Amino acid sequence: MSDNSTYKYILGEPIGRGTFSQTQRATIAIGNTKLMTGHSQPAILKTLASQLRDSDSFDSHKEHFQTLSQRLANCHHPHLAKVLDYFEEKGQPYIVYEAIAGSSLAQFLQRQGPLPETRALHSLKQAASAIAALHSAGLYHLDLSPHTLLKRDDSDDLAVIEFGLTCELSPGIQQTHANLLSPGYAAPEQYRADSPATPAADIYALAATLYCLLTGSPPPPAPLLEHIPADDWQQFPVELSNSTKGAILQGLILDSAQRPQSVEAWLSLFPAETPPAETATANKLDAKPEKTRSPGNPRSSTRSFKPLKLYRHFAKRYPFASFRTPPAQPQTAPKFPLRALILTCAIAASAGAGLGLSVRLNRPEESGSSPWHLKQSFPPREIAPSSPDDES
Repeated sequence: MSDNSTYKYILGEPIGRGTFSQTQRATIAIGNTKLMTGHSQPAILKTLASQLRDSDSFDSHKEHFQTLSQRLANCHHPHLAKVLDYFEEKGQPYIVYEAIAGSSLAQFLQRQGPLPETRALHSLKQAASAIAALHSAGLYHLDLSPHTLLKRDDSDDLAVIEFGLTCELSPGIQQTHANLLSPGYAAPEQYRADSPATPAADIYALAATLYCLLTGSPPPPAPLLEHIPADDWQQFPVELSNSTKGAILQGLILDSAQRPQSVEAWLSLFPAETPPAETATANKLDAKPEKTRSPGNPRSSTRSFKPLKLYRHFAKRYPFASFRTPPAQPQTAPKFPLRALILTCAIAASAGAGLGLSVRLNRPEESGSSPWHLKQSFPPREIAPSSPDDES
């Protein structure tokens, strides 16, 4: 390879390749005097997907991508992944993010289970403040979930990643590619082509994310939610405060006009008090979750993070809803009715014992002494002798 001073970035392995964008790791080159800090610095580079380059509307896609990149670079918040650079190279637009060392909240839930209410609210409010900053800049995330909330390894702070830069490239993008939405977190209006993006969509995702942090599973996908009774899917922890439960349900209202219309309005539904600094420090995400319920409670807070199992359950129970689910798991063989067999044997044994005692204890010399006495003991019939008159 030639001298690194001639390059701004050295590309690494791809991270993800979607329908509208592709992402890969990169290293800031020595010649990039704008960003180089004197040592090797990793970065995340995102651009439009290669298949969009051949489309007739590529120029409008590129312009939209560049406009959003510029606006996002001017949006600064401690819980937003920092935009380091954006540029165009050989007609292709690029945006460069800081590379954050950490793991997502989805990975944490998979390892250790749901969070207690205090810790869940601590994480949620960090994410909500970052989303509010995006909204103030006229931007929307549109793909928020525990998978896009990254906990930094060096602190207890979260960073919101994977902004929806390509979610509004064309009017029908959400309807045509609805299967790219995150089931359980995407708002109902995101499944409709005629619904513009609004803050209410991100508020729905925030509420669904908090529900998942508290229970270990997301709510049912929005297309199913209106068909499912509340008692069938609401698995709130028994010790959850009424204010937090009410705020989640307000954020999950299917009609976007009935939801809180700003992040600030939604956050006002939560308790005003915040945990003390020492409590927040002690409740780092690396700590093991406390067991707040008895092991016999089916709503235990230590349930594993299995959203696909939840989707299979609801899609099987409500097959009329239009939602693509993974293949159903094979049915287990029915259990043998051992208790019924034991009860039947006991009844039969009792009847047999009763029959035997009845036959053994009855008095056969007395007629009709029992139903089992069948011998007749009537006196013989006396027949009078015949006389000569009778013969005549």
